[in-house]
Amino acid sequence: NFAAIIPGDSVAGLVVSNGILNFLNIYNTMLIVRLVLTWFPNAPPVVVSPLSTLCDPYLNIFRGIIPPLGGSLDLSPILAFLVLNAFSSTAAALPAELP
Repeated sequence: NFAAIIPGDSVAGLVVSNGILNFLNIYNTMLIVRLVLTWFPNAPPVVVSPLSTLCDPYLNIFRGIIPPLGGSLDLSPILAFLVLNAFSSTAAALPAELP
C-alpha cells in the first residue's frame, strides 16, 4: 500500500524510494561487517565501537525473540536480515505503478 502514497512516475517518488533503498543496503552492509567482526576477539575498537552503537539496538530486538542456543550460537541475526530484506524489497517496489 506504500506504492499508492508515492506515485512511481514522479521524480520525488524515485528519489525517496532510492534513498530508502540505499540506506537499507548500507545498513545491511554495516550489519554484515559487525557480525563478521564478532568472530575476531582482538578487532580494533575504533571500528567495532561505532558499528556496535549503530547495529546493536536493531540486533537486540531479535536477540530478545531468539535466545542464543547453547549459550554461544546466536541465530537472531538471521531473523534480523530477513526483516531487513523485507523492508528492502518493499522499498524497491515503492516506485511501482498500481493497476
